[in-house]
Amino acid sequence: MTKGEGRSAPVEQLAARYEMICSDCEGGGRIADDAWVEWHHVRAQLVRDLRQAGGRIEAELHQEALLRHEAARPTTSRSTHCDECGGAGTVPTAEGEELLAFLRRHFTSRSA
Repeated sequence: MTKGEGRSAPVEQLAARYEMICSDCEGGGRIADDAWVEWHHVRAQLVRDLRQAGGRIEAELHQEALLRHEAARPTTSRSTHCDECGGAGTVPTAEGEELLAFLRRHFTSRSA
């Protein structure tokens, strides 16, 4: 189930009032690693070059470049946990922050 799927209209209205999609991860809860983004960009260009190759020798050169590139994959994780939303994909709105502060004040453990 994706965010919001199966929610009733009143719950959706409350959610829209108190939370919004995280702008850092665009709601996915994870951030793509820059090295992997660049690696995929370069790979896509190499594949396009290979498909547009004019002859056998040019195709072989592009194929060799593609194989070298694929052998040099980044060693980092493809994505990391989004620090902004804690992986939830949503962050509180200003009104949501006020509600959270109220709940913390009134519903957290109080020392006796």
